[in-house]
Amino acid sequence: MSRPILRFEDLSTPLAAIIGAGGSYDPGDPLLRHAGARRKALIRIAGKPMIAYVAQALADSGYIAHLIVVGLGQDHGLEFPLPVTFVPEAGGILENILAGVQTLERMIPGTERVLQCSTDIPMVTGEMIRHLVDTSLATGADVCFTIVPRETMEARFPNSGRSFARVRDGEFAGGDAHLVNPAIFRSHRQLINDLMGARKNNLKQARIIGPRILAKFLTHRLTIAEGERKIESILGVPCRAVAVRYAELGMDVDKPHQLDQVRAAMEGQLR
Repeated sequence: MSRPILRFEDLSTPLAAIIGAGGSYDPGDPLLRHAGARRKALIRIAGKPMIAYVAQALADSGYIAHLIVVGLGQDHGLEFPLPVTFVPEAGGILENILAGVQTLERMIPGTERVLQCSTDIPMVTGEMIRHLVDTSLATGADVCFTIVPRETMEARFPNSGRSFARVRDGEFAGGDAHLVNPAIFRSHRQLINDLMGARKNNLKQARIIGPRILAKFLTHRLTIAEGERKIESILGVPCRAVAVRYAELGMDVDKPHQLDQVRAAMEGQLR
């Protein structure tokens, strides 16, 4: 299943970004305790909250016309470099994305693509966002999963502690920004919810993707192309894994040592 190559100029509707900034405060969270913060999005690096760096990168790309921030509000006193719409937290990751998508579709009916982005990749830049969008659009796919090759990640962040999935093509970490057709979240809500819920349960994974594909993945014999075809058959739309050349698109801040590493890199750059 394929579609013609797309370019940013081919999109008939403005491109928006949904930034997930939710998550209730957990005093036992090692990262929040280490950072002395109540929300991940508000962890400060070089005097600014993490979300500010992500928002600035989206603006600097020149590709994003509007931000939809899920989980924060005007009461947090943040300033953004682009027009922003705040959406209350709706629950888990998928519920928050859906809340953002529903807001987007009211604002821009018929929108073709949306950039779904996490708030914890503060080292991302406008150039990296352009690279991601251009590379994803060029596939013509409705769903683009961003992946970062292990050699790319470890060359840039040798002690990141990121986890990697091993397939026949190599080893890859998942990215933290993905370009998708927002209609997918609405039309396949239950299926996406099942897929997300099965991430750490092999039996659930087998029921969804089939035991043969799961067995090949667990024994590192699965190819990226096979995985793409299987997800396409499940969702019914073209899907692609998009390998990017910037490790920063996958260098999320999930653990205290990752925050220390990112702070050291960014504060050194910004001095």
